[in-house]
Amino acid sequence: MGKITQTPMSGFDLFWLRMDTPENPMMISSVLIFDAPIAIADLKRVLNERFLKFRRFRQRVVEKSSKVYWQNDPLFNLDNHVHRRAQPGPKKPC
Repeated sequence: MGKITQTPMSGFDLFWLRMDTPENPMMISSVLIFDAPIAIADLKRVLNERFLKFRRFRQRVVEKSSKVYWQNDPLFNLDNHVHRRAQPGPKKPC
């Protein structure tokens, strides 16, 4: 388990965080559509190599008193963030 570090949140990140409400969720999601099937293990390998090398993608927000920090998430697991969902096939003409 790595050392837990805290980094003060920038004003811009804090602004974004404060805009987040149940009526106005500020989460970023993505949908990936491929021309050909891809093994989920290959996708996770690419995410590990290209995204998770940046610490921010493995951190969470921590609020202490009136201060807000980015903190390493010692329990981070990519499996909690990447999900494979099959979409229904093409619709048949009426």
